[in-house]
Amino acid sequence: MAKERLLGMYPCYEFPVDYEGFSYLVIFGKHKNGWFISLPRNNVSCEAADPLDVAYNRSNLIENGKLDEGFAFLVAEMIKELWYREKLGSRKENEELWKSEESE
Repeated sequence: MAKERLLGMYPCYEFPVDYEGFSYLVIFGKHKNGWFISLPRNNVSCEAADPLDVAYNRSNLIENGKLDEGFAFLVAEMIKELWYREKLGSRKENEELWKSEESE
């Protein structure tokens, strides 16, 4: 058997979203070349911008995931809020860290 090469380990997050009487699992994370969003119940997986870019992520979920606008906005907004709360704490700390990462 050929030896597989691990390209790296990147953060991945998951959380439930309740929408119109149903519960959906949202998984988002980073990979070698960017970010992704996945909704297994909907058989949806698409590329994403960083977690703070609600407009792009919403648009990509609508275009590639065939989600309606309200659900796509909810998912993108929840990703942003989770990023602020779980990953880095307060919004101010997160914005400052994000700016420093972009300048590297």
